[in-house]
Amino acid sequence: MKTAGAAGQKDLKLALEMLEKVADIVWNAGLNLSHQGVQELAHGVAEARSALSRMLGAIPVEPDADGRSMDPMKIALRVLTALAVKTSPDPVDLDAMVRIGGPKAEGVGWDEFACETLQKVLGDRAAARQLL
Repeated sequence: MKTAGAAGQKDLKLALEMLEKVADIVWNAGLNLSHQGVQELAHGVAEARSALSRMLGAIPVEPDADGRSMDPMKIALRVLTALAVKTSPDPVDLDAMVRIGGPKAEGVGWDEFACETLQKVLGDRAAARQLL
């Protein structure tokens, strides 16, 4: 069963496919690449494709075996909730958070890392929206 996050994932994949087509059109049009506007367009398309690719590579689509959402924001919030009520976060969530946010720096607590992960996810989403 797919979650609401899966629908967003599908939309992002469609946007990535469209950006790939735009890049092909710009390239195949044989435009004068020395023109500043074309260079800016090519750079913007490349940045958008890169941001979407990073987001798609980090976001699992399907719920886990227990039916929990694997949306990056929900993962980080589950970790923060567990820490707030003084219980241990689920190791599956911790592993997923490391896949999303990258390696946790030595000396950084899971609470701080969860907040950094939330900021990263929100930043990636904002960057993707601006580039589209």
